[in-house]
Amino acid sequence: MPKQSFSDWLAALLRHLALPLPAGPAQPAATFHFEGKPKVYVTGRSGQVDFISEAGALSAPYPSDTLLALLELNRCSEADDAVSVMLDRASGAVIVWARQRQEKLSAADAGGFLQLVRQKVDAVQKLLGRSSQPASGRSAGSLSRMLRTQAAHNR
Repeated sequence: MPKQSFSDWLAALLRHLALPLPAGPAQPAATFHFEGKPKVYVTGRSGQVDFISEAGALSAPYPSDTLLALLELNRCSEADDAVSVMLDRASGAVIVWARQRQEKLSAADAGGFLQLVRQKVDAVQKLLGRSSQPASGRSAGSLSRMLRTQAAHNR
């Protein structure tokens, strides 16, 4: 079976989710907007699909009990063990991130995986005691850097 391009894979995912296909040339990333929730970015590179969302932000100094609780979210269950919680030390952004091999991720599986990422974001926000709104603009730079890095690798 020939290798499917990320653009074709993404189009299949959008069709599976009953979402419209964007007009114009194929893009190396997609942004999923959920009402009242943080965005989830999906990027593809080198046969890998990354799911990235900024779940919240911490202010320095970072409380050790909060950091330990965030680390515990990385071992919740086998079902979502591929979904990680990370902290960008420079900005305090709490990022939910996952990577899967594109060839092993059907559109149906990706829809379920997107839901796992959203559930992990909700768990982070609950832990942080925050509303389900995206983190402040001060930490958005770390997510932008991450996405720019992904885009650079796609070229």
